[in-house]
Amino acid sequence: ADRRASRGRGAARPAPTIGPSAAAKSTRSRPAPTSLDGRRSPSTLRHLLKAVEKDMRRLERRRGEVTAEVSTAGADHVVLARLGEELAAVEADITAVEDRWLELSAEADA
Repeated sequence: ADRRASRGRGAARPAPTIGPSAAAKSTRSRPAPTSLDGRRSPSTLRHLLKAVEKDMRRLERRRGEVTAEVSTAGADHVVLARLGEELAAVEADITAVEDRWLELSAEADA
């Protein structure tokens, strides 16, 4: 009972936050492990391909959502402009992910 009562007495501590450097480290891609001859293992390549395919599915789903929003936006040119920019960004991301998939596929086949 004393422990519970003492918890509320002190000044409230702010919740721990993740600084920009910690957040950047968590999203930074690490180089995949390589074998002695400099090639990545088949299991590593399979894992990377699965991750890229997951990204492709997510981006294609988002492209569909944005396209549906465009069709329901009507004549609101501000909304259409914003959606057009978002659609272009999603398309660019899809192209980059497809290129990454092609690189990994070629490496896996080699």
